[in-house]
Amino acid sequence: MAISRGPTGLSRKDSSQEADFTLSSRVGQIGGDSDPLFALQAIGTRSSKCTNLNSAQTNDCAALTSPPESILIASSMSYSPLTPLDGRVAIVTGGARGIGLETARALKENGAKIVIVDINTEAGEKAAKDLDVNFVHADLTQSDAVRKLASNVKSTHGRIDIAFNNAGIAVNIPSEECSDDDWHKVININLNAVFYCCREFGKVMLEQGKGSIINTASMSGIISNTPQPQAAYNASKAGLIMLTKSLAGEWAKRGVRVNSISPGYIGTEMTKLGMTNPEWHADWLKFTPMGRVGETREVATAVVYLASDASSYFTGSNLVIDGGYTCW
Repeated sequence: MAISRGPTGLSRKDSSQEADFTLSSRVGQIGGDSDPLFALQAIGTRSSKCTNLNSAQTNDCAALTSPPESILIASSMSYSPLTPLDGRVAIVTGGARGIGLETARALKENGAKIVIVDINTEAGEKAAKDLDVNFVHADLTQSDAVRKLASNVKSTHGRIDIAFNNAGIAVNIPSEECSDDDWHKVININLNAVFYCCREFGKVMLEQGKGSIINTASMSGIISNTPQPQAAYNASKAGLIMLTKSLAGEWAKRGVRVNSISPGYIGTEMTKLGMTNPEWHADWLKFTPMGRVGETREVATAVVYLASDASSYFTGSNLVIDGGYTCW
């Protein structure tokens, strides 16, 4: 048996069976002979041949049946449901209620240090007290305020590891009746403010060489909802999905991942207000294959995943959490 190392891995010629066998040392590919699981299975199969051999043949066979170190590392990885975030500093905007509040709770439960940011001081202080976390009041539509926020968090905690840019609003107005102020208000909060946050929090992360940004987009950035009119909201969320992809492409090689989530109808105060309209509520459920409104915890777990190293190969992705709404 001859053993040689080629550009794609370790190739071994077994003349008795007239076959080449290659184990790739490239980890992370799924399927084929470069998949660590496939390689380990193959090793197990070939190891059964290492019997009734002389000493030289046994040594060669042992080399064949010992998996490369990279495969051993891959096969020994932990697959806990959620990767711990111990000691990481997380900013959660719009964190005083709804998805933001539940996500702040989930991130803290997984070990992160939380800074809740909200324009509603009363709600923000209550949320911070309930969760025993920090609260900062800020108007995120003002770029100077976001710059100061990033600077203060870095000064206090030394770093920013996770940014969940979640603050947003919805306005349901027929487009022909939508004023300039209505349009600008939605775009300023849902898109401009998120860019300011990505830019300022991203600067800190780029300096660190690592960080995870998660932006709250919406399934409304993918489809046009019915029956409620909300062109400004839909446009802002579509823009946010593309902003996320653009930043992800720019910052990927510098260690900063940028992803978005796109919830469907989730049981927040904003959604519950819409549910008071029987026609809207009936259509929302009719067009959702799972036939129900989602819960905030079902979104929070997705954010924790994207914030953690479990999603280390995720960037520029838009994770849709909509009960199947966009399937139809």
